[in-house]
Amino acid sequence: MIKTNYFLYNLNNVGIQWYLGCNRNVDDMTYSPYLQLRCSNFVDPWEDIYSHYHSESQEIFILLEGELWMLVNNKPFTMLKNNLLLVQPGVPHMIIGGKPKIRHFVLKVPHQKDEWIKSNENVNYDTIKVKMAESHFKNEVDSLIGFFADLNEKKCQNNWLLGYGEAVYQTKRLCLAYMDFRSEKDYIENNHNETYHYHKVTTEWYLTIKGQQKLLIGNKEISIRPGYLLRIPEKTPHLLLSYSYPFEGITLRTPAIPNDKIIINK
Repeated sequence: MIKTNYFLYNLNNVGIQWYLGCNRNVDDMTYSPYLQLRCSNFVDPWEDIYSHYHSESQEIFILLEGELWMLVNNKPFTMLKNNLLLVQPGVPHMIIGGKPKIRHFVLKVPHQKDEWIKSNENVNYDTIKVKMAESHFKNEVDSLIGFFADLNEKKCQNNWLLGYGEAVYQTKRLCLAYMDFRSEKDYIENNHNETYHYHKVTTEWYLTIKGQQKLLIGNKEISIRPGYLLRIPEKTPHLLLSYSYPFEGITLRTPAIPNDKIIINK
């Protein structure tokens, strides 16, 4: 059965909180059975209470503004503007500070049966914070720990960073692409072929960071302004119509399922 529903979220006024999750009433528009989303908008840095890890979920941090100081597997890790970090299940991590103001997103997938588990490591966080305030720590991540991407680099833009097939980092949890088009010429040179389609199982998400994007959902045109997130459930026909430039945004698919896309001739 083909659907024509969608959800549009304004994230511009959201403080630092988990905005989407499965711990809501199923009739709530912020109920999300697969993807949990947390975001902040230009807030002061903070510290997690404990180092912790997740039993099932991959956790993905995307920093758009500011600087975050983290411990990943008990090693200092500096996140800078337009950095992405994926942390695998079972890997201890925590935020211990940063420099204002922070604008970021955190994605956790899947999260229905995930357990938050405190790490029992004895670490002198105050000493590490002093060192991190003085210098950046090189962001090298072993594949068993996770994946790091600098979204300022061309190789990380306008392609599938996370997912299957030709994605830079292979994962069955989700697909993620970071889009950065300075002009229409830039968009055309990336050979994007937009089609009217739907997904049999996958939910697709479109986040606008800068500029604007316009989509057709069923027979209705929807504009996504900066700070807005569009959620398109499975079996919902849609087509990306246009961008306003310069454009910056993120496209997600949850879960990552090959051959899930059905193209409609229109």
